[in-house]
Amino acid sequence: MPTIAIVDGVTVMIYPKDHQPPHIHARIAEFECKLAIWDGVLLEGKLPKQKLASLQDWLALHRHEVASAWNEIHSGRSFKGRIS
Repeated sequence: MPTIAIVDGVTVMIYPKDHQPPHIHARIAEFECKLAIWDGVLLEGKLPKQKLASLQDWLALHRHEVASAWNEIHSGRSFKGRIS
């Protein structure tokens, strides 16, 4: 599971063999959630309110980069580096 970013202490990952719709996984401490890439909607799980807001703000700024990473990872190509 490639880590594509760390946002306000939250680790952001995309799982290679994951299902649609395109989404990210986010984890900090005992919290974990999934957010849709295109609109930042919380699909499952939870994060502390401030961390979720920071992550959604980051996603809004980097939506196209994250979507590109999703496509790379799900096409079987490796994604190296981090989105900052």
